[in-house]
Amino acid sequence: MPPADVRTERLRLIPCDAALLAAVMRDEPLPGLRRHFEWPGDDLRGAIPIMLARLTERAETAGWGPWLIVLDGEVIGDAGTHGPPDETGEAEIGFAVVPALRRRGIASEAVEALLG
Repeated sequence: MPPADVRTERLRLIPCDAALLAAVMRDEPLPGLRRHFEWPGDDLRGAIPIMLARLTERAETAGWGPWLIVLDGEVIGDAGTHGPPDETGEAEIGFAVVPALRRRGIASEAVEALLG
């Protein structure tokens, strides 16, 4: 079963499945969401084919990323890991927030929520 949305005081984090990632890659509308004009960034666009391959090849990576970062119904960023935690329990978290909304604690709030 896919993970549920995660909510914080300001944000909604939505886990991406293969269908949602494919829609992002094709610049299709996202159900019930608006896209900030600066999202997605080049980093996410370049990584989507790799993420799609991982999601279709290995179900154990589902839920580890990416997650859409949504503020007031608008996708403003993304976050996730390169996979589940390793044997020591460590995982690298990557994130991006559109330039216009940086330095407002959004990334910190999103990462804290994902860690929880």
